[in-house]
Amino acid sequence: MQILIRNIDRKLTQPEIVGHFRKYGRVLSCEIVKDPKTGESKGFGFADMPKMDEALKAIEEINGMKLGDSVLRVKRAANSTVAKKEAKQPPRDDFRKGPKGGSRFNRQRRD
Repeated sequence: MQILIRNIDRKLTQPEIVGHFRKYGRVLSCEIVKDPKTGESKGFGFADMPKMDEALKAIEEINGMKLGDSVLRVKRAANSTVAKKEAKQPPRDDFRKGPKGGSRFNRQRRD
């Protein structure tokens, strides 16, 4: 499950954050998003934990935890495939897939 970590103290390192998540289970990856020009932390990142129960426990325990000079805000990432499956929203109608198909320039005009 992808986890969004916000309000990360700019001085914290990736291994420090991974260490906190590992207390609750296996961490596949962890990334702190950095400014491409300066290389400094933007104050948020993502962690990926394969087991949902471990990820949910980590979210519950780490959300609101003070780490460094900041209080972390942690939640399931919006693009998480698990979140999409659990939402069970009906599929969107795709405007590109119509009875005619193709681009708008190839369609016949309806009068």
